[in-house]
Amino acid sequence: MVEAAVARLDIGGALVLAGSVMPGRPVSFDPESLVRNWWTIGGGHNYEPRHLEQVVAFLHRTRDAYPWAAVVSDPVGLDDIDSVPVSAPPGTLRAAVAP
Repeated sequence: MVEAAVARLDIGGALVLAGSVMPGRPVSFDPESLVRNWWTIGGGHNYEPRHLEQVVAFLHRTRDAYPWAAVVSDPVGLDDIDSVPVSAPPGTLRAAVAP
């Protein structure tokens, strides 16, 4: 999943991983690509409700500029939350849940 996000970065792109607080498999990428493409990769462990509000505002503001629907699964309702796989479905970066 992280490799797929890295592969989608453009020159000067930034990737921020938020909430990846459980052990996962190691991530592999070519460090030359990071340097030559001027990528920034960072992470945030703790975040507050205001940060979620900022993310939602960003997604809304950029909905016509980026293919969010192509990288996030179709939303699953809270009643069906148990059907959401632990990892995002193949070809997506994140599973979506709709309240």
